[in-house]
Amino acid sequence: ISSVRPGAKQVNTAGEDSPATQVKSVATSPAATESGSNSSGADDGGGDCVDEGLVFVRVVLSYEGKPFVLDTVADGERMAQEIASAPGITEFSLGGGKTVALEAMQAIANEIAQQPTLRVADFSDCFTRRKEDCIYPAMDALGNALLKAGGKVTSWDLGENAVSLTGARTLAPHIARFTHLTELKL
Repeated sequence: ISSVRPGAKQVNTAGEDSPATQVKSVATSPAATESGSNSSGADDGGGDCVDEGLVFVRVVLSYEGKPFVLDTVADGERMAQEIASAPGITEFSLGGGKTVALEAMQAIANEIAQQPTLRVADFSDCFTRRKEDCIYPAMDALGNALLKAGGKVTSWDLGENAVSLTGARTLAPHIARFTHLTELKL
């Protein structure tokens, strides 16, 4: 979870017209700050994340409900630029009826790897009409990216992506290294 000192301003760098980025402040109460506990339930996976005077911010980048096809590296790089323009992303949702080619997903994964604050990764139903030779390498690229970003993801959703035994074998080495993972949807 990103933290901002009081008086700091969180800027939506994805643009005013972009409905995909939402900045949500989750403030702790003064009593919670004094006692060292977080009444909002926010946790960065590193133990007690409340420090006196901090405000916790959720930055959500979601493409849910927006059907599209990403077939090329250029398509993936455009999305990667949107991800890069929203610093401090804590929740990312690509999920819901997308069709993403391996090359596009690799470009997206390269930028996801640069998001150390990411805690929730929703890549559900994003390989519509794709075959196993695309899906499993893309899942591997995502797993590598999430680990490179710090491996502090608490929720990873890959549901509705035809994860079979081969997919499970692809994901197993990554899952074993996510020490903060509390929710995995296949």
